[in-house]
Amino acid sequence: MPHHSPLGNYHFKFDLAAPEGWTYAPGDTIIGNLLRQSPIVTPEAVIALSFTGRVKVKVIHAAGNLRKIRRDSWQFLNFESVIFKGSLNLENEGDLFAKSPLTWPISVDIPYKPKPIEAIQLTTSCQDPFILETMFMVLRRLVTLSTTSELNFDMSSVGMSILMKPFVQFLRVTSQRLLPGMEDAELSVKQRAQKFFYSSKLPSFNCTVHLTVPAAIQLGSPNPIALQLEVVPDREGTSDSIKDVTQRIRVMEIQAILISKTHCLASTKLLDSPRAHDYEQQTNLNLQRAFTELESPLIITTGKGNEPVQIGNMFQLTLDPKGLRTENRRLNPYWKGLSQVYPDFTTYNIQHSHTIEWKISLNIAGEKMEYRYFAPTEIIAPA
Repeated sequence: MPHHSPLGNYHFKFDLAAPEGWTYAPGDTIIGNLLRQSPIVTPEAVIALSFTGRVKVKVIHAAGNLRKIRRDSWQFLNFESVIFKGSLNLENEGDLFAKSPLTWPISVDIPYKPKPIEAIQLTTSCQDPFILETMFMVLRRLVTLSTTSELNFDMSSVGMSILMKPFVQFLRVTSQRLLPGMEDAELSVKQRAQKFFYSSKLPSFNCTVHLTVPAAIQLGSPNPIALQLEVVPDREGTSDSIKDVTQRIRVMEIQAILISKTHCLASTKLLDSPRAHDYEQQTNLNLQRAFTELESPLIITTGKGNEPVQIGNMFQLTLDPKGLRTENRRLNPYWKGLSQVYPDFTTYNIQHSHTIEWKISLNIAGEKMEYRYFAPTEIIAPA
């Protein structure tokens, strides 16, 4: 479905009292004038102004040569008012249009809520669904899912708290390389055998890894993404021989994979059950590139001064609709197959949400470990 484009010519066009690109919020009043520059002479004319908000959905299911299409369209806002009734007289002044056009003042109040409609609601808890700022479209393989909007609502005034979600992982490392001076030593056959059979003679180091990730990220925000990593030693579970030995934990990389989920309902015809479709897309935000380009590896020590590492501040990580950025550089080039990042939203028939899969790779005493966490993350529209 194509984008809705504003139309206007010398027959009729709007002159709104707002700067170019201005967005409106529920409760605002649209004011301006309706203009006509083309000549007209008529004893009776009626000019009506209509205000419409709608949502369209089309789901295409294809299997082989069989193709089934479900369409739906709902009117959320639809009212009309007569702004002029009477005779019109605008004479030709020797040009295609008159230099002094006819004008009619207009004023439209945007309601806070759409009108009640008989339509499938995605969730019963969706009391105040908002109309999308622009087109949202998913085009992949045999399924097409799209929606359009004729209203440009600004939802940036909705307050959101950037909450943090901590993930805790217990680690236990058993190795001769935990001993002082043995960090890079080659193990003998006997030592490798002891390690293979988890000999009680080997020292053990216990710790917990705390990865704190954001519960919400606002697109285009200049504030770095709240991403924090901390390693907390467990002295009680650590062997006595190395309790006072400072251990070095190397952070190999952290990956962030954005999982976009879209759920759609279509068709409200009588005797026809709704057609539901779920689509999921995974995009690697290429955060690991920031670690591979470090001049020296990121090392966390367990001795004095062990503080959480603010990964977001360290790389100045931000997210915009085209992907992840570090300072003024994009980590994942937009031309390498990355789809646009849309904010979360829920309408009567479409729900779009996100989850980020975080993968962390560590190296302790030559032992490589990788863990992953799935965190539902709300993507907020740009301010």
